[in-house]
Amino acid sequence: MRSVKKYSIIAIALTVLFIFHNVEAQTAPEALLSWSANTSAPSFYHAKRLPTRGSSIQAHIELIHQNKIVSLSGKKITWLVENQLYASKIGQKDFSFEIPTGAGDAIRVTAVILNYNGKDVRKTIEIPVTNPRVSINAPFPFGTVSVSQITLKAFTFFFSSNNLSYTWEVNGVTPTEGAGNPSELNLSLSPEGSGDISVSLSVNNPQNPLEFGDASQLLRYIHE
Repeated sequence: MRSVKKYSIIAIALTVLFIFHNVEAQTAPEALLSWSANTSAPSFYHAKRLPTRGSSIQAHIELIHQNKIVSLSGKKITWLVENQLYASKIGQKDFSFEIPTGAGDAIRVTAVILNYNGKDVRKTIEIPVTNPRVSINAPFPFGTVSVSQITLKAFTFFFSSNNLSYTWEVNGVTPTEGAGNPSELNLSLSPEGSGDISVSLSVNNPQNPLEFGDASQLLRYIHE
């Protein structure tokens, strides 16, 4: 009987501690840290645009407490990148910085809200860092071309500028014809000819030498 009472008391004590812990966790302030990159992507790309080395990041902090957004206008907020102090100012919920040229595959950003209800509220996130990407849109099933006039289009991802330089090559030779738009290539194929067509494309950002990308496409021309 005493053993039953002893275990009952322990069970009640554990239940009280569990409830207290849950209530404390629910009422604890939580910082939400979001970010966006100034890089571009085609309109059909709906995922998050990633930053590249030398591009800019815009970060934003919010504080949630008791299911409400807390005003931070009177609170000092400190911003760190890879544990290095970048900014510290009252009410600075927004923060911009440039990805260092020597950054790896990710970069850590930390926001610290100082002295909220007597405690500092800290939030750290890792932002992935990538390289620009390029692809060639060649809408031909199995890469087989059966018409003599074709248009190829370049798609670029994660460049920090829309003013890019495009260099096309067809079978190792820079073509002289184009559509006026450097991101597109018009090709006139000989009606009597056939064979493989090797298309390569290089894209770079003249304003940032770290931003460049390449793509290639092999087509088979069979005149019908």
